[in-house]
Amino acid sequence: MSTTSTHPIGKTVPRVRQWRLVQRLYVYFRICLTVLSPRLNTIITYRISKGVWPNLRDPKTFNEKVSWLKVTVYNHSDAVRACANKVDVRDYVRSVGLERILVPIHGLYRSVDDLHWPTLPTQFALKWSVGAGANFICVDKASVNEESVIKALDHAGRRNFHLANA
Repeated sequence: MSTTSTHPIGKTVPRVRQWRLVQRLYVYFRICLTVLSPRLNTIITYRISKGVWPNLRDPKTFNEKVSWLKVTVYNHSDAVRACANKVDVRDYVRSVGLERILVPIHGLYRSVDDLHWPTLPTQFALKWSVGAGANFICVDKASVNEESVIKALDHAGRRNFHLANA
């Protein structure tokens, strides 16, 4: 199998770049679907991932039942909205009397520009309050390149995770 292909205008394009383009287009497709209709997004995403259309009127499989919950219950639940944010969920946990299970927070920042690197402890974790995959866990601060961590977190903070993964 070739690692390159010919572009319609005659240029040779590496397959890796083509795959990244396909992935990026898929993410934009999902964002558009979410904006138009979260229900439609769920149905089409289910079809793409499972190969069959979901039965949301009378769900039988576990995945159909989760999809049904997503479009009928979770989409309209204030508790789900509160629990989607790592900071807001702490208020919910306190309100149900489970404050003892919360891990202490050493600081909250609005952006990576507010982060003051020298004040961080030797071991720490940096997380965006919404989204996933944008976490940084530091075991030894001395061995970490501060600029690369801040750049990666800043890039992750600009993504619309909630739209692309709804």
